[in-house]
Amino acid sequence: MAKPKFTITAETKNQKAVIRIDGYISEWSNHAQGFKMKLDQIIADGIVDAEIYINSGGGSCFEANEIANEIGRFTGSITARLGALCASAATYIASKCDKVVSAKNTSYMIHKPSAWFDGNSDEIEAKLKLLKNLNKEYLSAYTTKTALSDKEITAMWKTDYWMDSEEAKEKGFIDEIEGETDITEDDVNAIARYKGAPKIAASVRPTDTNQKIEIEMKEKLLLVLGSVLAADASDAQIIAAVEAMKQKAAKFESAEEARIKAEKDLNDLKEKALKDAAEAFVQSCVDKKKILASQKDFFVKAYISDAEGTKKTLEDMPAASQLSKETTSGGNAGASAEDRSKWTYADYQDKAPTALAELAESDPDKYESLFKAHYNK
Repeated sequence: MAKPKFTITAETKNQKAVIRIDGYISEWSNHAQGFKMKLDQIIADGIVDAEIYINSGGGSCFEANEIANEIGRFTGSITARLGALCASAATYIASKCDKVVSAKNTSYMIHKPSAWFDGNSDEIEAKLKLLKNLNKEYLSAYTTKTALSDKEITAMWKTDYWMDSEEAKEKGFIDEIEGETDITEDDVNAIARYKGAPKIAASVRPTDTNQKIEIEMKEKLLLVLGSVLAADASDAQIIAAVEAMKQKAAKFESAEEARIKAEKDLNDLKEKALKDAAEAFVQSCVDKKKILASQKDFFVKAYISDAEGTKKTLEDMPAASQLSKETTSGGNAGASAEDRSKWTYADYQDKAPTALAELAESDPDKYESLFKAHYNK
């Protein structure tokens, strides 16, 4: 059977480089120049993240290594998305990505790098050293990606070692399977808030029902979900309960956000209504010549702080016409000769209301100080 033709492409979508690798990885000299030029342009445009789609049974180790080198030029997040097949040299490319996401039906296979040698004994020994170097490089890539030991990888790859997506994830070759639901720390803490429980500072990703949830996290989950789960609940039951509670928690948080917004809107309306009332009342006092227009802002603020007190003060103030009569009739006669340095706001109101109005205009700071002292503000 002919091996699938190798193709590799690169383009930019949604501020991300999208690279596609299909077929048997062979010498890509026909594609290399164009591919590298495309990557040069994408990187020059400021794109730092990349997504690599891989559907390949492998092929040339050297070509796979160089593709990984090219992809490694991206300085942001590099995600590999696996199609139906990721095997042999293609797994090296995947292992060099920050995150590997597979389809549910992905088949994943590793084995030792291999090569056909010919030549004399010296030539074969030289090429054998090259092959051992490749073995060392691929072993390092796999152990770094999976955290499996050299011994574990060596035991696996003596022959073709095939894995389905679940096993590849369990062993660490892939990080996520499309369509699976993970339980994250944020999920658990959202449930904790909904149930009124304390925040849980830990993380858990029990997506495989055959994989045991760590004991400490299981105890914490049961603490939060104690009303709906028995103490001997299985991992599958816990995961199902968490999923159900996540939906309730999401509704609770949406309702809480709506309540907070409604409360804020109501407060804003109350503040606006109070300010409008203050503006209207103080303006009426200006119109009646009880206060000067320059005093309006001060009394508006005073009204908002103490509506009743400020309202009474302004209502008790005589109008400007009355002040004129007082001055003309001698109501304030001789008042200017008095020492007013120790006068209070009440003294001004009783003895010289005209002077009080003048003080608000000539020395607003002193006026404000007397006003606040009089009303204990």
